[in-house]
This record gives sequence, C-alpha cells and structure tokens, in this order.
Amino acid sequence: MRFSELWWQELQRHSKRDQLSFAYVARNEQLEYALLPGTIRNNDHFEIHAHKHKKTPAQKLLKSLKKTFSKQQNLT
Repeated sequence: MRFSELWWQELQRHSKRDQLSFAYVARNEQLEYALLPGTIRNNDHFEIHAHKHKKTPAQKLLKSLKKTFSKQQNLT
C-alpha cells in the first residue's frame, strides 16, 4: 500500500509518465519487481484495442498527412 501511495504522490507532484515514476519510486523504496517478457505487441498477457471515440496517434498523423497532401494537390 505504501508503494502505491508514494507512486501516486510522485505522479501528482512531478511526473505524468507512470513508467518513469514507477522505476524511480521502486528504486527509492528498494522494491523488487520483474519485467514481463517480450513487448506489449507480442505478449500473451496484453491485447491492444483502439479507443472507440479517440483516434490513435498513427490515425491522427495519417489524417494530417492526407489533409496536407490534398491541399498541395489543390494548389497545383
């Protein structure tokens, strides 16, 4: 419980990056933890689902590129 409270305090005061603040607080508290094998994209413990109402960063980039390309086409 102490770790969770300290981690939350760290997020609220200093950082919005939970992965970085986790490691920082874990080290300060001498908490032992292990990493899951692989990556989030090739691990049986995770499934990736797109948000229903939000576009992924890749979708936003693609939309922006299409819009820019379309404007350039109209200028010629």
